[in-house]
Amino acid sequence: MPREEDWTAPPLNVDEFVTVAGRVADTLTEMSARTVIVTGVSADHWPEPSEQTIAIMGAPVDTGPAPIGVTFECDSAVIAIQVDPRTSPWELAARLAGEIVDHAATEWWGEPYPPCPRHNRHPLRLVPGSDALYWACPHQLDRNLATVLNGPA
Repeated sequence: MPREEDWTAPPLNVDEFVTVAGRVADTLTEMSARTVIVTGVSADHWPEPSEQTIAIMGAPVDTGPAPIGVTFECDSAVIAIQVDPRTSPWELAARLAGEIVDHAATEWWGEPYPPCPRHNRHPLRLVPGSDALYWACPHQLDRNLATVLNGPA
């Protein structure tokens, strides 16, 4: 896993989210018979509070940047995820992949997703290697079957 200081960059912008989300969708599609596509990415902008709201509630607390919403479609199922833009690219990919895989486990109960191409009995696992985040068989975690993101060594 990359060191924390390797990813202390400013918040990701929407285009960077699209790139990471696209890689997650592409690798899931490559590894299964199901097509996963990114159908939307949007930054939620919270309205500024009115003077009356500030008078009643006090000054707003800065909770950081507004979340970015990512929407995927997989076999007509829509999966919507909100993510903090301060998330590192690897954390973002892992979160998005995890949400999609969790949805698949609920939607297609009993079907491994994404399926291991060697065994077909269990799903692949997302592995943080020293220089890449990749899908691997849980029995051979050092064997990269599909790279999601490359990163620092």
